[in-house]
Amino acid sequence: MASTISTARGRYLIDLAGEPETAADAIILPLKLEHQSGLERVAFRCRFERALFESAPNQPVDKLIERIVPLIEREFEQIREQALKSIRNDKRLFELRINPGPSGPL
Repeated sequence: MASTISTARGRYLIDLAGEPETAADAIILPLKLEHQSGLERVAFRCRFERALFESAPNQPVDKLIERIVPLIEREFEQIREQALKSIRNDKRLFELRINPGPSGPL
């Protein structure tokens, strides 16, 4: 299920762009930001460190996306620019890391 955010560029949908990946220390979600007009689509990866899930280890993907919607909305321009730059220059998807504690965004 896609979530919607409002930005200075208009409304964007946030949704999965592929299958979630699991690593020993993280869950990685490939996400896309798509302008509601369909004129722009930006993909990136969101890496959730496992330490975030000690209290709820089997959180559904929809709940993970819901947790980061406020962060993406708040930091939209920076995330969008980093994602576009990473694809254009590095030929890979930008990875947004969600870490626990005071140094992480959640």
